Amino acid sequence: MSNTTHLLYEEESPLWTILDDNNGTRQLNESGILISEHSKLGQVNLRGTATDSFFTTTVKDILDVEIPTEPNTVASGGKYIVLWLSEDEWLVITPEDQQTNLIKQLGNKLNGMSASITDLSSGQIILRMTGPSVRNVLSKGCTLDLHPRSFGVGECAQTLIAEVG
Repeated sequence: MSNTTHLLYEEESPLWTILDDNNGTRQLNESGILISEHSKLGQVNLRGTATDSFFTTTVKDILDVEIPTEPNTVASGGKYIVLWLSEDEWLVITPEDQQTNLIKQLGNKLNGMSASITDLSSGQIILRMTGPSVRNVLSKGCTLDLHPRSFGVGECAQTLIAEVG
């Protein structure tokens, strides 16, 4: 038996039909809104106990940023962005193709603790949208209330847009 692995498919973005021929960026009609995907950024789901000082200190030492403990907040520092998903769950955005390295580091340091580390990079997408009325465009595709009084700068939430997380 051979130890060689053959890829049966090539990874592609869920948005390939609208972004592929446009160098990964597309202007939405005449709206002035630009949309682009950051497909190389890593996404790591981290679960643990926020009240466990060894867990939080260890994670801070690796990420160079304290994990947020307030609901729906974001913390950034060093090279990582950390989004609060629940009282024991965070999404860590890594630089391009660095998720595997981060998972190894966290796994080694958190070994034996009640923690979970999962690569989500190919299961959801990161979009960047710029231009006027971005909130209005996004609100047509998701169920979140994106009005500034309900959803401010530095806040985060999980949702689906066009059935993609």
